[in-house]
This record gives sequence, C-alpha cells and structure tokens, in this order.
Amino acid sequence: MNKNQKGASATLVVVLLVVVFAVIGLVFLLRNGGGPADTGDSNPNVTQTSAAETETWTVYRNDAYKFQIKFPNDCVANDAYFGNKYAIAVGVTSPKWDDTSSAVVVIDHGNVGTLSLNNWIGQRYEPASGKAVTSKEATFNGYDALLVKDGNKTSYFMLKNMDVFEVYKTGKEKSLNGILGTFMFLD
Repeated sequence: MNKNQKGASATLVVVLLVVVFAVIGLVFLLRNGGGPADTGDSNPNVTQTSAAETETWTVYRNDAYKFQIKFPNDCVANDAYFGNKYAIAVGVTSPKWDDTSSAVVVIDHGNVGTLSLNNWIGQRYEPASGKAVTSKEATFNGYDALLVKDGNKTSYFMLKNMDVFEVYKTGKEKSLNGILGTFMFLD
C-alpha cells in the first residue's frame, strides 16, 4: 500500500467508528424513551390527569381569587384551611386516606407589591423547615412558576394579578399528584 491508500484507509476506519457510535447512541436513546431526560424542573411528581378521569370529580372553583381545582368525590375542600392567616388557603383532604396528613394546598399569599417573585420569596416566605430555601424557574400546569424546596415540601409559586399563589402537596396519598394536575387559574 502506498501513503495515499493508507491515509484513505485510516479515514475510512475513523468514519466507520463514528457511524457505529452514532448508531449505538441512537439505539440507546430509542430504547430509553428517546430525547433528553426529564430534569424534573417542570412538574416533578405531578400527574396530568385526563378529562375523562376527572369528569366525575368535584370542582372547587373560587371566582374571587380566580382559580379552580378538581378532586375525587371522597375528598373535601376547606377554604379556611389555615384560618385567616392568608388571603385564602384551600386544603383538599379526605377522611378515607390512610395518611391523614395528606393534602393539596392552594394559598394566595396576597399582593407582591413592587417585589419580584424571587425577591418576595427571599424576603417574605417563612420556611417551614427553618432553613434557607432554594428556588428555580419551572413550569407548573402550563404556568410560569418558581419551584421552591423547603425541607420535604416542594411548592410552586406563581403570580396572578400581582398576587403570590403557592400550590403544593403534603403526604403520600397516590391521588395527590392527580389533584395537583387539575389546578388552573380562571381568566
């Protein structure tokens, strides 16, 4: 073989290796769900429920604060969940749940004033854990939100008409994720 043939052979080997690795990578992606992995920034632990699944669920609708949430018929909504501490706090619970601490909670913390949502959380949010909280931008049921981790509690904070809304779940009941997936603002 002359030098040109050796160079062409080496180039061909490199091209073949690149093609083989590309095929292996493609097969790996297709077998593992394809596309990038979910980082969990959007809706960690939130199950989007279909309209058919929630068709018979009870609807809690609050026209004054412009939101609604659906829940199974064995649940109840208490719109004085934390007394009068907040503008409104709705807790969805069920006496049939094994974990009696389970709830989906929607809180309107009131007007953000001139603060950004990040600044409001830094200055006004009182962490239940007593420790500093972390927050990052996220999407919750199609809304721009800040995902805040406070000990074992993960909350979504959103602005609606300058009010700070917090939506979160506590406990281990399986239906909590589906209930979270039905939260929506009313226009």
